[in-house]
Amino acid sequence: MEINLKEFLEQFKGVNISYVPNPGNGGDALIAAATFQLFDDLGLQYNCVNRNLSSYDGQTLVYGGGGNLGLMKNFSARLLTRVHRGVKRLVILPHTIKEVTPLLADFGSNVDIICREKISYEYVKNSTVSANVYLANDVALSLNVKQLLGTSHNFLDKTTVGVEYFFNKVGLMKGQAPSLSAARHLFMAEKLLENMRKTASGNTLNAFRTDSEKTGVLLPEDNIDVSEVLTLGVETRKLAYLAAYYFLTFLNDYSVINTNRLHVCIGGALLGKKINFYPNNYFKCRAVYNYSLANNPLVTLRQ
Repeated sequence: MEINLKEFLEQFKGVNISYVPNPGNGGDALIAAATFQLFDDLGLQYNCVNRNLSSYDGQTLVYGGGGNLGLMKNFSARLLTRVHRGVKRLVILPHTIKEVTPLLADFGSNVDIICREKISYEYVKNSTVSANVYLANDVALSLNVKQLLGTSHNFLDKTTVGVEYFFNKVGLMKGQAPSLSAARHLFMAEKLLENMRKTASGNTLNAFRTDSEKTGVLLPEDNIDVSEVLTLGVETRKLAYLAAYYFLTFLNDYSVINTNRLHVCIGGALLGKKINFYPNNYFKCRAVYNYSLANNPLVTLRQ
């Protein structure tokens, strides 16, 4: 069933939501920032909870969107395997999903799975018995870029993230502490952007993957894996906004972007850039393009 995500989430007004952002890189920060915007626009009552808790029994748990549900050994599959039976309701925000059939088969009717493209949707529909399965756009496509870039991103904001890190680490707060390296990199963000700008040449940005989803495409000498470099964290609202701000600020310096990173493509398109979009090493990029981006004149799918 195809849904409008904002309309779907309206049913949770007045419900205390436990939210676990999907951990990841700079692109995942775009998803997290858009999710926080969506929650705030709807006036939802939510808390970011520690993703390492053993259970969330009796809670309404919302798990952030992304692409981590790709193997049973991945973090998201291990977490959801551990907690899905005990929660009152589990909502998995728009995801690309593959190779987690045992988990899907075990889900009960208390689970809502939202896929962000049709290949995942058909796979999940054929793999689950009781869970509710939906289809919706990647959450990052709803990001209010103007609002994000117009908010404060100063030293005080970074200090707030540092305080949240400390309080969560010592147990004075009950949320998820960012990693120490991510918190440290946040204070170095301007330097990271400066170094990347020195590497990139002209008005064209080459931002191809260098991780496990890379392809055989020949990497240009000025290639920058932006999502990997700007892995600053998603664990709190403030941190996600800061990470997404730096991510978009860098992309905004270029007129043309060549990439096989899904959220470099989405972020660039939201900024009005011309995107040459290439596949990753499985169906994700092509499938999201076909479902959500094919009608966007700024985005051209390349081979």
